Amino acid sequence: MTKAKQPQSAHLQRQREKILSVVGRLFWEKGYLATSVDEIADVAKVNKASIYYYFPNKAAILYEIALMTMRALIDQAVSIVDSNLEIERKIEAFVSNHVRFSLNHLGFSGIGQMERRNLPPKLLRTYVSLRDEYEGIFRKMLEEGMEQGRFRLKSSKLTSLFILGFLNSFFQWFRPTGKLSSEEIASEACVFISNALIPEVLRIEGKGRQDKVLKATH
Repeated sequence: MTKAKQPQSAHLQRQREKILSVVGRLFWEKGYLATSVDEIADVAKVNKASIYYYFPNKAAILYEIALMTMRALIDQAVSIVDSNLEIERKIEAFVSNHVRFSLNHLGFSGIGQMERRNLPPKLLRTYVSLRDEYEGIFRKMLEEGMEQGRFRLKSSKLTSLFILGFLNSFFQWFRPTGKLSSEEIASEACVFISNALIPEVLRIEGKGRQDKVLKATH
């Protein structure tokens, strides 16, 4: 009996994912308010009743897409925090992951940022709580660097908001067909933020240690 249900369950999951993929693209290209459920059904090639089978209304689809992005970013950030990397490498990994994920998933990553005002109050509070959790994880990394004397910052809170605001602006101008790839932009962002966080004297000391290691291995 269980085996008989599995194909149907897999089909339902594929249908749901297909709808979310179509909605992500439509919301990104046209905006939430300009996209109708009828249009979603037409582009996804399903009947309108199928949309409502998976989601009670259009706001619920927006909520699902926004949360998918935040949960994915949080999962990546937690694994970095829990790693044994030096704090500078943690920051680089965080920045690189954030940029690459955002730019490689344009149909999803920017929607929460641009369309969250259209969420009902209760759903908006849940989204904001996840966004704040993500910011808190990054702030914890900055505070770790401050405690180690690696970062000389006056406020970890303001610094985290400055940096995340900077990173979240990329999706507004990035074009997949542009000259720079998401990897190249992520690399440049890491250099820019590293130079902003780490005092020049510490960067020189760090380079000196790296040079000694290279000489010792040759």
